[in-house]
Amino acid sequence: MSEYSQNLRASYEAVRGTYQQFTERNEALLRDILTEGGDFYAIEARTKDLDSFEAKVDLPEKEQKYKDIAEVTDLSGLRIICYLDEDATRVCMRLAELYDIDHDHSVNKNEQLDPDQFGYRSRHFVVRFPPARAALMENERFAGLRAEIQVRTILQHAWAAIDWKLRYKNSAEVPQHLRRRVFRVSALLELADDEFSSLSASVASLREEYERKVDAGDLSIAIDRESVDIFLEKDADLEALVTLAKEVGYAIAPNHPNARDPYGGVISTASRAGMTTIDEVRGKIADVITRKDQRLGQVVDAWKAPDRPPRLVMSKAGLARLAIVLSVETSQAIALIGELPFGQKLQDALLQVLLQRE
Repeated sequence: MSEYSQNLRASYEAVRGTYQQFTERNEALLRDILTEGGDFYAIEARTKDLDSFEAKVDLPEKEQKYKDIAEVTDLSGLRIICYLDEDATRVCMRLAELYDIDHDHSVNKNEQLDPDQFGYRSRHFVVRFPPARAALMENERFAGLRAEIQVRTILQHAWAAIDWKLRYKNSAEVPQHLRRRVFRVSALLELADDEFSSLSASVASLREEYERKVDAGDLSIAIDRESVDIFLEKDADLEALVTLAKEVGYAIAPNHPNARDPYGGVISTASRAGMTTIDEVRGKIADVITRKDQRLGQVVDAWKAPDRPPRLVMSKAGLARLAIVLSVETSQAIALIGELPFGQKLQDALLQVLLQRE
């Protein structure tokens, strides 16, 4: 350790607490601003520790490079990991709106690779609060401080983790033939990134086609997650079913924000019932509405208990699935809910109502 690095360490030690608060402030700001768009998978944040700082400035190539710790741009570091490359692009645009970017020290690693090279891909921004944000009382102590923000996709992050382990953590340099194999993995990840983006664009195009058809009254479209989502949002018969359900004791709630498969139940039930198009699902819903099927309310009555809420809470997808079950023959309905059960309490109530009809 040189006197140079020790002096810088002492200077950094005196202000590291402020940098820690700066990192926390940036992380909170980015989570607040970016969450609404849903463009990121994770945000990581760290403030460089003292030993890491001293090791950095003590490198031979860094000797006498920094006259002041303010010249070190990565004391506060954040990483935004996005799902797709277009998500990362949108995040970069938001960063340009939120911060003053030091373009001299920012770099797009994607642009540094030649067409025949594979390797680390990420976008690095060195930023500071713009004057208006720095003037806020809660930010005054951060005026002039800089942070490094990295933006990358999940697959770029996967490569970076592998690259770091195989190329930097080992004391001996990785042999050339092994390094080439790792680079081939990098190429596959880059191709996968592009394919995910292409797939996302195809899904958006398919949704637009479904929406045009649904708006035109053409529901002869395949049952899948996208068509069900649009149908539940737009169909008039479903809205009529929602109205009827509310009258007999249901409360209709949106899908749970953390639900991994909010439409799996209705899609699987429709498939097991032999349906292949959204029009067939609508037909079953229309049947329940036309008959004003009293069993819809009877299910609520059978479900009720002193320890339960006054209304049976269900999503639109759950209600559509229930309509399918009520619109088929009793034996088929019992088979359907046996293969694809509802929650236990609702299951018991539904079976009770179905068996009463026998």
